[in-house]
Amino acid sequence: MPAGDASNAGMPQVEAPAAPAHLRRDARVSLVWWALVAALTLAVGASVGGPVIAAAALDMALARTLGAEHVRVHVTAWPPAALWAGRMDALTVAAQNLRVGTLRVRSLDATLDRVQIDAAALYGGREIAIRRLGSAVARIVVSEDALQEMLDAQPQLRDARVSLDPGRLHVAGTIPVLGLSLHIAGDGRLVLRGSRTVDLALDHVTVAGMPVTGPMVRRLLRAVNPVLDVGVLPFGLHLTGVTVADGELIVNAAAGDS
Repeated sequence: MPAGDASNAGMPQVEAPAAPAHLRRDARVSLVWWALVAALTLAVGASVGGPVIAAAALDMALARTLGAEHVRVHVTAWPPAALWAGRMDALTVAAQNLRVGTLRVRSLDATLDRVQIDAAALYGGREIAIRRLGSAVARIVVSEDALQEMLDAQPQLRDARVSLDPGRLHVAGTIPVLGLSLHIAGDGRLVLRGSRTVDLALDHVTVAGMPVTGPMVRRLLRAVNPVLDVGVLPFGLHLTGVTVADGELIVNAAAGDS
């Protein structure tokens, strides 16, 4: 045995502790991110493949911004070098299983035209900041279960049950009246109220099995409306319509000069 190894003879070898899992994961994400930025540099320089690489960068940034489980982006830009300045002719986004405010959303599909984003924020910090937008339209799908969650959060409506049929909504539950819990049931529609909220409008209502109309219905609805509040939508979108379909809500939104 060489003389220099004598002091280590018979001593146990101790391995250095591994880095925490979240640090290794963050390091992998950062490595992938900067690999995409480098690839975009080469692709734009060669005038090919730039939109594909930019779409991958937007995939990662939007998944982070929207908290979405799955995001797919398609970018159209000409010339490709415009991507370095954040200019895009068209941008389409398809996101699944995300949160919009407190609302759980099954899917969001958006098409944006004539888009100018902050390129430094995107490529340097994985942030989406839209500086200019020609127009945008979006379709948001909310499941019956997600609407049920929103009604469950209403303190004035207990044991709520909701079902969705094409064009109609059916709701039932109990409400407190003079210290009593009375059963309420009704059917009706959903209507927009402003650019971010949706109200329940009931056409037929019974309380404790007896039909009620007029002021009593309005009082009941004041306690539960709005049933839907989307908060601040991405891309500057605002609500333009809501449709009750079979087991889901279809919410339409727009921005810009749509």
